[in-house]
Amino acid sequence: MGFSIVDVLYEWMCERRIITAVAQQMGVSEATLSAELRRRKSQAKLGADELIPLFNAIRAIGYGDELKGIVHRFIRELRGEELSQVPDRDIVPLVLELTRGLGILSECAAAASRADNKKELETLRRMVRHEILPVVLRMESLIEHRLQQLERTHAGAVLLPVKS
Repeated sequence: MGFSIVDVLYEWMCERRIITAVAQQMGVSEATLSAELRRRKSQAKLGADELIPLFNAIRAIGYGDELKGIVHRFIRELRGEELSQVPDRDIVPLVLELTRGLGILSECAAAASRADNKKELETLRRMVRHEILPVVLRMESLIEHRLQQLERTHAGAVLLPVKS
């Protein structure tokens, strides 16, 4: 797996400032939940059995749709589905592709919030799932791959003796 789902969830919940509400929903303190999710490998204690209660708590406070997008790739890996390989290309074409998709999506956004036509909403959902999300996931893979390369390079540089 190219990323830690626990790290991603922790960063997202801190960024959205929902960790307190999620902890309350789960019946634990914020400090306990934070310690279980914290990125340091020696402190990460969240077990697989706790993912379902965590996901249910996140859904209960109204963040289910965002959660679905965040764990999409993780779920695909659990199912053993084919994931796109890290592209050997620059991120710029992906940003352009995402911008184009977001432009189209933004045109539909106002209408979607008031839409009562099931077909239109399903088309919009399909667009997000099949056009926007895959580009974002490819961008994430590219960035993650580059971060891993930098970490390996940095680790190698630390181990090499310095010439005088």
